[in-house]
Amino acid sequence: MKIVALFVQICLWFSIVLSPALLGLLMGGLLASQQSQTSLNVPLIGLMLGALFGAIWAEYIRRTHGLSQFLGRLVATPDIDGRSAHKP
Repeated sequence: MKIVALFVQICLWFSIVLSPALLGLLMGGLLASQQSQTSLNVPLIGLMLGALFGAIWAEYIRRTHGLSQFLGRLVATPDIDGRSAHKP
């Protein structure tokens, strides 16, 4: 069972890393499309910088909040569940 829990934690960690990595790839691709020469270096550098930032961010979240708790709060819908902050 620990293998399954480890696999889930790894998937959650990569889901946090993937967000800034894709943003870096998109920004690098847009920057490369503005240049006259098409080069894969700029998007790859953006991808690597985004993945580095994402890994640092994911480790910070893992150590301070916990991956499942952090992503659970992002996905939670308290207004639909009837747990809103203000009750009339």
